Amino acid sequence: MKKAIVIGAGKFGTAVALTLAKGGADVIVVEKREELLDQLKDQLARVVVADATNLNAMREIGAGDTEVAVVSIGEDFEACVLTVAVLKELGAREIIARANTEREETILKLVGATRITFIESEMGHRTGESLLSPALSEQLNLPDGYSLLNLEAPERWIDQALKDIDLRSSYNVILLGVKHGTFWAPSKMDLIPDLSYRVQARDVLVVVGQDESLAELMKACRS
Repeated sequence: MKKAIVIGAGKFGTAVALTLAKGGADVIVVEKREELLDQLKDQLARVVVADATNLNAMREIGAGDTEVAVVSIGEDFEACVLTVAVLKELGAREIIARANTEREETILKLVGATRITFIESEMGHRTGESLLSPALSEQLNLPDGYSLLNLEAPERWIDQALKDIDLRSSYNVILLGVKHGTFWAPSKMDLIPDLSYRVQARDVLVVVGQDESLAELMKACRS
């Protein structure tokens, strides 16, 4: 199970934390304003009131032992920079930070951020999903709670026929196509593939369904 720490409980941080937790991640939320944590105490196993710019406090929390850290401090750029620096010193492997301008992005990368995001709540949900499933390359939100996504086939599906995987019955999603080649640069795509097709390594499945069903599919692919 992926361990994550989210710094800041504003709209973005809350969206990331809840999305990660929904997907089964072990999430710690750190926020120095206790009132912002009240809404999360009943939804997350661990919320901590602390100053994320304090090296000793973050060490005690175990911030350096998490697989990913998300710094969602948007209103205080100096605190954001110091927090990234603290996480870097503690050995955090992946540090995602929120920036408002390209100059802020440059500074955050210089002090140790490995990834930058700019958008608020909606991007928070998508960032959480991408952390839980690195094989998820793209998600297109559709009306009425439906989405289309590209998902790299998990190892246990390799050499299985599509009819045996049976995405429709098992997860209530529809398979639209299979992309072949490398994950980031597919060479071709088969639309509405024959169900006798056997999944190959690095195939990317293009599926559509309700967001809840897609979340269950992604969770199953990680288990």
